[in-house]
Amino acid sequence: MASIRRQKIGNRTYWQIVESHRVNGKPKPKVIKHLGTTEKLLELINGLESPHEGFVFRSYSHGDVASLLKIAKETGIMSTMERIFPSQQRKSLNVGKILLVGAIHRAIKPSSKRSFGTWAQTTTISRLMGFGTEKLTSQDFWDQMKVVTKENILSCQEAMCKILEERNLISDSLLHYDLTNYFTYIATTNLRSNLTKRGHSKQKRDDLRCFGLSQVVTKDFLLPVFSRLYEGNGSDAKQFSHTINSLKEFVTGISREISDITLVFDRGSNSKSNFESLDTENIGYVACLSPIHHKDLINIPIDAYSDIEVNNLIYPSYRTRKSVWGKQRTIVVLLSSRLKEGQIRGWDKQINKIKDELEELKNSLNSDRSRRTTALVTLKVQKIVHSFHGIDLFETDIKDEKKPKLTWKFDEAKYEELKTLYAGKRILVTNRDDWTTEDIISAYHGQANVERVFKSTKNPFHNAIRPQYHYTDHMIEVHVFICLTGFLLTQLLFYKLKVKNIEVTSIEDMLERLNKVRELEIVEKTNKAGRPKITRQLESCSKELRQLFDAAMSDMQE
Repeated sequence: MASIRRQKIGNRTYWQIVESHRVNGKPKPKVIKHLGTTEKLLELINGLESPHEGFVFRSYSHGDVASLLKIAKETGIMSTMERIFPSQQRKSLNVGKILLVGAIHRAIKPSSKRSFGTWAQTTTISRLMGFGTEKLTSQDFWDQMKVVTKENILSCQEAMCKILEERNLISDSLLHYDLTNYFTYIATTNLRSNLTKRGHSKQKRDDLRCFGLSQVVTKDFLLPVFSRLYEGNGSDAKQFSHTINSLKEFVTGISREISDITLVFDRGSNSKSNFESLDTENIGYVACLSPIHHKDLINIPIDAYSDIEVNNLIYPSYRTRKSVWGKQRTIVVLLSSRLKEGQIRGWDKQINKIKDELEELKNSLNSDRSRRTTALVTLKVQKIVHSFHGIDLFETDIKDEKKPKLTWKFDEAKYEELKTLYAGKRILVTNRDDWTTEDIISAYHGQANVERVFKSTKNPFHNAIRPQYHYTDHMIEVHVFICLTGFLLTQLLFYKLKVKNIEVTSIEDMLERLNKVRELEIVEKTNKAGRPKITRQLESCSKELRQLFDAAMSDMQE
């Protein structure tokens, strides 16, 4: 098979098309054609052939689009989307197919729908899907999105979950739940969106309208199995009750018993009514409690803890029963050295920031230009200083003289008390009373990984939900579905490579490396009538990269 080779002569780099032949049993490259310098090769790739040349060379990104499309086909996701979404076509494009191409686009290089066709022209996606890039216009895409209904999306999510179920990818029934929000640039005067509201933006954009996304994913490989959008000003705890109702219907739809599911979630979703709902619906859970509300558990001496080994790590832990929101529940208090180090680093950073702000305020009050009143200074200090787990580490004094004077002191002893009592401790609560302590801790492990899902969907280079330029609830819902479908394909590909023992450090690393696998299209021009002869081949790449691509394009193991 022919390949492109780089040849360095002196300080100049030249390119050649070579084929490998064996001479006396040893492989030896044979030059078929000299392509010239890099500049000359670029001209050939762009189709600017010289009058003396009979070939046109075009290069396309291939590895990432081909691998994701392969996953979509072999798992049945592509056929599922074609079956469920409306059969309406525009210029012979199937709605399900165009949404799938959009999902692959969002996974690889998130950008606006207007740049959709431009991106497609640089890849082999159109050839692989069987249509030209001229059909991938933003207007065509919007037209296809408009015919999609909410029922279509829910049906497709359910069908995809059944695919995961059939492949034993959610067989352990352990699901992790979390939620976040995304800001938009939808104008305040826009009355066509009830979903986007001003609220607490987790990206610190409280000045903009945002929408929320609740997500349930598998513990292993973070495969998204359930998601719902909610209004941007909704609280985490209130949204949880709506999720429980929707999750029950969803689990029933995939022929599972809701009692088989164990939901893992963080303390942001805690409330008495939420735990009552879990008890009523007989849903298993492993959750985290706020230490500040359970100081009796925090004050238990470390001597009473027992070492538990989880995933080859030792965790000192204490197990007991306690009444939480009117019912006796199993409690596990664990101490994590890694969590302790991280918390102390975070506290140190916050404390240093408070110190700097207090000192800056103190110095500004000494200025002749200062016109602040004692009341304003008091409000400013209250805004700067806050407690850590209910412990006040700063002592401040404001003297009401001709000009207010601020003095402050940091209490080192209280800080040491804080670190001793709270640092590294996590309180878990569960209704899986028959589980071992190791099982409970192991189940909660991975909850932090759910944040990786949201981190991925906020990554501007891959799988991003933003940017999104839609201004109606319907279009936002379809857009988010497309993005999450792309994320699912990415995670399935990551899982596939891991099963095949291919080393990939992250989904971003995987996509970046596969993007380097390119397909060369060689058009041979002749004087004969008819279409020119076209030959396609992969460009030369490293052995490791070719191994990665071959594994991605092989069949997934059942």
